[in-house]
Amino acid sequence: MTETNEFNYVSYSTPRLTSDIQPLIDSTFTWQPIKAEVISEFDFSTWSSQQREQHHFLDFPFPKDTAELAKTIFDILNLDIYRNGPNDNLKENINEILDTIEQNIIANKAIPIILPAYPGRALNLLQRTRPEPDLGEVASFTRFALLTEHVEKYYDNGLKFIIILDGRAYSPFYGYTPESVRLYPRDLKKIAKKLDMETKIEFVDIQDLVDERIDEYNLIYSEAEKEIESKWNDPTYTFKEELIHSMKMGSNVAPINAAAMKFTKYYNSDDDTLAQVDQMRQAVTARSEYTAFKYMVFLVTITKMTLLKSKFSNAIRGTVHPKKGQYSPHLVNQFTSIVPWHGIAVLRNNGRVDSIYESFILEQPHKYTAVYLENEYTPFYYREND
Repeated sequence: MTETNEFNYVSYSTPRLTSDIQPLIDSTFTWQPIKAEVISEFDFSTWSSQQREQHHFLDFPFPKDTAELAKTIFDILNLDIYRNGPNDNLKENINEILDTIEQNIIANKAIPIILPAYPGRALNLLQRTRPEPDLGEVASFTRFALLTEHVEKYYDNGLKFIIILDGRAYSPFYGYTPESVRLYPRDLKKIAKKLDMETKIEFVDIQDLVDERIDEYNLIYSEAEKEIESKWNDPTYTFKEELIHSMKMGSNVAPINAAAMKFTKYYNSDDDTLAQVDQMRQAVTARSEYTAFKYMVFLVTITKMTLLKSKFSNAIRGTVHPKKGQYSPHLVNQFTSIVPWHGIAVLRNNGRVDSIYESFILEQPHKYTAVYLENEYTPFYYREND
């Protein structure tokens, strides 16, 4: 019998990694420093022009009335080049979405799309070491620009993306200090401005929304905590294991990272290595289970509060994780499944930008050149070598 998950809105990113560490071991035996270059600044103007020139804006019949205009905008949003996930996801909620679009057209406003995303870039040796936004975030905001420009061909006000920043709220249960993500939103705003998108992208911290209703939040949180605990203690509730597995990627296990380095660099033959490896795995799982539990309780709580719906009642609900009834845009391109903040940007030979895990680069460092911005410590992107 198929298990039904009443909390199917608790979504997550499945790690795109295998357990094979041999390529990293082999790379260490032959390691040479990655080639690099430094550029004085990134040319946002040239970048934007090139992306626009390469982009194909599919033509639609010009709408005759508001209803037709709403349908045209819906169809643009649902084009494969913009939409992540199945074509039917957005159609699941088509009447409500069309009504939302129409109401904003009647009010002569940009059509808002709320998108919980861009939590930050905490140090993760598997994913990436750069804490600042990179070319991946630039590429994702550029896609927003192209999408709204497509809509503006038929509706002057276009779209407005309301990014719901969740890093400060997530940091404590992921194991990071909230203050460590304080500069990431500032840097995102700088990118939006340089792409001339500062009026088309708005940033809202979800912790601020929680704090506005903190008493209600605390009450519902306690109820949600008990509800999830009952699920957590049910051995047949397999979603728990899926969530824990996904949280192994993002949970802060810095002590284990250091332990693994000590374990390999300063090996003691008298130690019971198998027992220590097992302990490290247990510690990672325990840390990830804590993260998974708190993450789920948080999302269940704000959903029961209708926190976002009540604040943005006339907006299209967006999501990073494709699901029925919500709009999920490609954040880098239709060929990349890793979101910008989970990886490092790679500029391919064909001009496309992909986000990949930095550990993949460590496996074959000779294939890439690190490109630094002047006055920065980490690469802004990696360029694929010929």
